[in-house]
Amino acid sequence: MSKKNKDKQNDSAIWKIELDRFYKEARDNNQILWPDEAMKKYIQLIEKGLELIESSSSQAELKPMRGSGRADLIKAHKYAVDLFYKYHFPAKKGASLISSVHLSYLIKLHYEEDKSYREIALLLEPNLETIKDIERAEDRVRKRIESGKDRGL
Repeated sequence: MSKKNKDKQNDSAIWKIELDRFYKEARDNNQILWPDEAMKKYIQLIEKGLELIESSSSQAELKPMRGSGRADLIKAHKYAVDLFYKYHFPAKKGASLISSVHLSYLIKLHYEEDKSYREIALLLEPNLETIKDIERAEDRVRKRIESGKDRGL
């Protein structure tokens, strides 16, 4: 089996689906789910499933598991740790959002009072001296106003 097909097979592994579900439920309930707790829940789920299979079928029908169960558990635990950080400590991208009040003020200056980005930048930061600093401030104002449009202000 090619590496590409193996990766596709791993992406749909039941342990990934179930661990994702556990972490989404924990996030939705404002709970912190530690990786070891997630693995305990997963192992309990497997045990329950095996009990159901064993009780509903004869031993002759059961086929032995393929692959290494231990290796899959190690992969699942690593995935649980990754999900722990993904759901509880997501990576922050970019600068933090500026307040709606400040953003509304910038939008009002630009659209209602018809001020250019440069005029607003100089109004907010009057001590800018070089052209390069003024252009950077102007660019920051433009980006903030555009983000206000994206936020529906």
